[in-house]
Amino acid sequence: MTGAADDEATETEANRALARLFASLLLLELDGDALDELREPPVRAALRSIGVDVPDASTPEEIDQLAAEFHARLLRPESGVPLVQSLVTTGSYQGDPAETCRRLGEVAALEFDAGAASGAQPDHLGSILLLWAETRGYAPEVAERIEAEHLAWSLAPLAQLAKSGGFYGAVAAALARWLETLLAVRG
Repeated sequence: MTGAADDEATETEANRALARLFASLLLLELDGDALDELREPPVRAALRSIGVDVPDASTPEEIDQLAAEFHARLLRPESGVPLVQSLVTTGSYQGDPAETCRRLGEVAALEFDAGAASGAQPDHLGSILLLWAETRGYAPEVAERIEAEHLAWSLAPLAQLAKSGGFYGAVAAALARWLETLLAVRG
């Protein structure tokens, strides 16, 4: 590969890595070890470059507060910021988007692993980002379908979450900007 092909491959890998990072931030409650990983200089720099500062939480109390923020903002549908496509688009869990995401994984020879997705639904935005990241490298037709059908819905709840501020608000704002760019390139 040379020139433009190298640039495209590098951009694809960077986007896949970013999708995985966003997915982990949406799916996994941060603990001391996860925060240490986010504080590694390359990860911290990457996050800072997209407008996300790693929390300084280091005491058990501060880490517990961050966990409470995760639960309040990302796990409770009554928070008004559900990040599950079926819940947003149909009003209930396990709607058509969940089944479609599960089938897209099968088409790409990936089995949905609720453990890897921290028990989240297959159409949770974090799960969708993981599926996109895995398929973007070797099953581009599946990744393109994910882009076309399973990402745009998330912009409204991400905008609402971004307004709430704090660490997860910054993550939501950065993710929305990245998705808007990804979807604009596709469009």
